[in-house]
Amino acid sequence: MEACAAAGVEAAQRLDPAAADWYSQALDLLDDAPGRRAELLVARAEVAFVEGRFGSALDDCTAAMDAAPDRPDVAAAAAVVVRGYYNDPTVLHLCDRAEAVLGDEDSGRHAQVLAQRAFVLAQSGRIDEAEPVSRRAMEMAERSGDPTALVGAVHARHQVAGVPEGVTERLALGNRMIELAGLVGRFDTAMWGHLWRIDAAYQLGQLG
Repeated sequence: MEACAAAGVEAAQRLDPAAADWYSQALDLLDDAPGRRAELLVARAEVAFVEGRFGSALDDCTAAMDAAPDRPDVAAAAAVVVRGYYNDPTVLHLCDRAEAVLGDEDSGRHAQVLAQRAFVLAQSGRIDEAEPVSRRAMEMAERSGDPTALVGAVHARHQVAGVPEGVTERLALGNRMIELAGLVGRFDTAMWGHLWRIDAAYQLGQLG
């Protein structure tokens, strides 16, 4: 079972489609260990998300929370697997469940869940609800010092500040995202920062 799980990790790092099959084999071989089952389900959900199988990813995230309902690490991870796809109310429901488990925890992982919630609300046009949640996510992420949490919080704030009068903040958020790119080691982080700066600079007439 652990050999299959390790093969899944290695395949996922190479973006090999076989990763999902390895995780599935590990799950089939697993004895009664709900915590480990939850971890493997989250790992398989990550693979499904990367491959664009959002429904499968959400199903595994839900199953992971069901398997280990009292594990805050599992709850936080499962809530933020599916990003940028909010046509399914399951995403917000996963955030609800994760926040119930996390409680008053002040941490980077809680900040990521709050950022996910804020982004979902903003994408749905519920800006008034998203505003305080996004600010709380930013404050918690700053306190945690976790660059991954900060990336999520900055994304949420940018979504909330999408109105024309938010241009100054959006320009600053673009700068922050570019700074964070070197810390998280993800090329798409810098890409988003530059795209946001382009849009904000154009609105301000700063064509250079």
